[in-house]
Amino acid sequence: MRNNDRNRRREAGEEVDEDEELLDLAPTPPREDSPPRGGQQTLPSLGGQTPPPTTGNERDIVAAEVIARAVTAAVVAVLKPDREASSCKKSLKDLDKLEEGPERPEGSSAPRRHRIDRRLVTLLKLGFHLPLTLCTDEAIEAIRAQPSMLSDKRYTDAEGNKVTIVDVTAGWPDERSISSEDWKDAWTNLLQILPEVLKPDAVNRLRAHFDYLRSQTNFKVRFPAILRFDIDIRQNYFWGKECEPFRVGSQDYVSELIQRQNDVAMEMAARAPSRGTDHSAAETVVEGMVIGVGAEADVEVSRVVDSQAVDSRAEVSLVEDAPFEEAGRRRPRDLSASSADRADTGRQNASPSNSSMTNLSSLSRTETGSSRSPLGSNCASLGTLAADSPVTAGLALVARTRTSAPTAGPRIITPVVSGVSERDRVITTYRADEIEEELKAWGLWEKHATLTTRLRAGFHIGDMRPLTTTFTPENHKGGKENITFIENYTREQVLLGHMTGPYSAQQVREILGSHFRSSPLSVVEKSSQEPGKLRLIQNCSFRDEDGVSVNDMISSEDFPTRWGTATEVAEIIADAPPGLQMATLDVDSAFRRIPIHPAHKQYLVIQQREGEFFIDHVCPFGVRSGPGLQGAPMDATVDLLDARGWGPNKKWVDDLSNFRRPCGYDNEKQEWTYAHSVEDIFALGEKLGIPWHGTKWCPHDDVGVYLGFSWDIPHKTVSLPERKRLKYLARVEHALDLVNKSAKRMTLETAQKLSGTLSHCAFVFPRGRTYLSGLFTFVASFTNEHVPRYPPKSVISDLKWWRDLLRRKGERRVLVPKGPVQDVDAWVDASSSWGIGIVLGKEWDAWRWKGAKETWHRDSRDIGWAEMIALELAVRKLIELGWVNAELMVRSDNEGVIKAFKRGRSRNWQVNLAIRRTELLCMEKNLKISPVYVNTKDNRADPVSRGERVSGITRFKSSLQIPQEVSEFITYA
Repeated sequence: MRNNDRNRRREAGEEVDEDEELLDLAPTPPREDSPPRGGQQTLPSLGGQTPPPTTGNERDIVAAEVIARAVTAAVVAVLKPDREASSCKKSLKDLDKLEEGPERPEGSSAPRRHRIDRRLVTLLKLGFHLPLTLCTDEAIEAIRAQPSMLSDKRYTDAEGNKVTIVDVTAGWPDERSISSEDWKDAWTNLLQILPEVLKPDAVNRLRAHFDYLRSQTNFKVRFPAILRFDIDIRQNYFWGKECEPFRVGSQDYVSELIQRQNDVAMEMAARAPSRGTDHSAAETVVEGMVIGVGAEADVEVSRVVDSQAVDSRAEVSLVEDAPFEEAGRRRPRDLSASSADRADTGRQNASPSNSSMTNLSSLSRTETGSSRSPLGSNCASLGTLAADSPVTAGLALVARTRTSAPTAGPRIITPVVSGVSERDRVITTYRADEIEEELKAWGLWEKHATLTTRLRAGFHIGDMRPLTTTFTPENHKGGKENITFIENYTREQVLLGHMTGPYSAQQVREILGSHFRSSPLSVVEKSSQEPGKLRLIQNCSFRDEDGVSVNDMISSEDFPTRWGTATEVAEIIADAPPGLQMATLDVDSAFRRIPIHPAHKQYLVIQQREGEFFIDHVCPFGVRSGPGLQGAPMDATVDLLDARGWGPNKKWVDDLSNFRRPCGYDNEKQEWTYAHSVEDIFALGEKLGIPWHGTKWCPHDDVGVYLGFSWDIPHKTVSLPERKRLKYLARVEHALDLVNKSAKRMTLETAQKLSGTLSHCAFVFPRGRTYLSGLFTFVASFTNEHVPRYPPKSVISDLKWWRDLLRRKGERRVLVPKGPVQDVDAWVDASSSWGIGIVLGKEWDAWRWKGAKETWHRDSRDIGWAEMIALELAVRKLIELGWVNAELMVRSDNEGVIKAFKRGRSRNWQVNLAIRRTELLCMEKNLKISPVYVNTKDNRADPVSRGERVSGITRFKSSLQIPQEVSEFITYA
């Protein structure tokens, strides 16, 4: 009782004597009474009496007071450890009264805050690590409701002082198990109290660290490694009264992040279950051949074996594996079964005991030296690695020892056939089960949830209207003249299992259960550089008696896919750290690997000779949705590579460009070390059924060819490959010769082909932009695509300039970094009724149509063209303002124009011309435009495009140079 009285007097600020020691009493034997309900045991007490009951809140209050006093005493003990306890108690008496902060202005409400418990703030002030599991919104609310959830323990701080602190492990989950969303919330709450703990510079450092990590590409997929890296950073930082500084984005910082990614990847690989080689198909041997048949498949193969009645349907899928067996290659190895070995190899390679291996963090930086040396001239650029590359958590598996050894290339993949009838046949090399497993394992399932269903059941090609009649037009002239080529092609496709036939029209209707339509075939030469090599074209845009074609029923907007543009590759190389390499791969017959849904096969029938029809079971060349269909598994492939840290990756249709950054340097061999090789990509493709082309690939190197450009990474340049240079030169010379031989006239087809070719060349020769404007104007002047026109003398002169330029070898363009995207507050819009408007910050400008809608809304000029012109005018204004070497954001409310601009092309040739003009403007100034969609009601340029005055903004004080083919239809408003 006297001690309790002393405590009350101390809390009132009085100075009192030390508490008296309590007598050690023998414990009272437990009572035989049964415990109370709820499983709570009765506490033993003096004299065997049960203490009066207390509520949970009262116990919490008492516990909180005790813990608070203990923590306060600990603070005093640490700050003044040599003082006597009595002097410490006296210091508590001298504490000042609390002060109020400044009042908030009328009408402003204080933001809702999740304030971390004061005891945890004290923990940080003492230099101890605070797990983020105690900083989440849920944890803060729980501690606020029940303070006793925080228990304390005796601990020794970094200076050797004995202190009592909060036990952050008592009853709280492991910090490594926190979710990505809780992690973000916890960091937000932590940043609120850091100004009480650290100086401003230190707070800014930790805020930059948080911002850097949460802005990582594929954040959720990479989160396991990001979390582990973050915990390491904070544990090293909060260790004693003197925090250890670090530099966000530095070489050491990024190198540590990569190491955590490798660690997580190896752990995931070691946990992967051992699986068989062919996970989705049972193997059936027919006449010495191997065919993969899905578990649910029934292509009557067993009956074929029994009866030896090998018809066209069975023959096809049997022969594809014949070259595989004849070559004497072993069956595809079990990749996942060796994952543990790969993890062990990775640990060996990453071991610090290997003295010849140097981590990137130990490399010094200098402003001179070869890019292949650890003293590379751009080592500092490694600081951008984790932010710019999709290196993901878990993900960059350390390469096996054979990474740098030459590889024989990808192995042939057996197709999987399923379906209970010929109509229902689904044939593809892609392994849907394995792809689904991988997508789920790497957190990508929601992004590609429909892919595996389409691989199993077939892809729809569009929103197709029912057929009420059979439509079978004759083939084009080129098809009739090359009937032997067509026959060889269909025979090959039947052998591959992609087609079945030939059938009569009635047989096709019986098999498909409906009317059908075919599209005319034509045969053209592949290119002037490959004489004698032909290509089959299926004209799915050929219209029937009602004026409707197969492609008319398809909107490519319904089949989005990503396009890895030359501009994006240029950014990767411009920002490249020393040692960056690229490899290129190609999917073999990419379109023909995509199975078609049974209900849509009726639209893709092929007529060989009159009355001879073939049913096509896979996607043909010529169908408008083809790039999007093929892009579905290709996009998933890119994401799976990025998720492993094998990237960044860029793809264009069936072409893949895979980059890899070094993860260390081998001092003994004087070469960079990497986390993956092209062999790893082949192995993943083998597991997932990705049919990489056997010869169209190049291993990782300092130089590579992608999108028709030659990229030199160490020198950061781009050029035309010699073969392409000669090809384009021949095209220009051929066009000039045709003009001289055709009464000085040129066809629209020739002019369009030239504009496309030279626009491509302008990526390497930005100065050539001014020599294309006349050609663009000439292309736009055609009113009849079948009637040649006389090109102006200026166009002929420009073509001669290009001819002379392409005759020179060795021309190249230096790539300069653009930096992060910048929001310049740019808005664009167009209206068919009034004109075009743009807004840049607090300025605006507008152009009116010169006449009624009918004067410009013709010859493929539509509202999409007008919206693209608005974007072009905004770019011209930005260039006038002096923007160079930058990526700029522009807002538009036309999704079609945004998508067309991002992929660099449109179905509308007038829009294509505007895109090319805009791209050339950007190439000349090394700009990248990133259009962003906004709702029309939120578009600041919408009222301007309708001729309405907007208050608060002023008009530009400048005049833009408008192309002749555009100024014909608009005038300054």
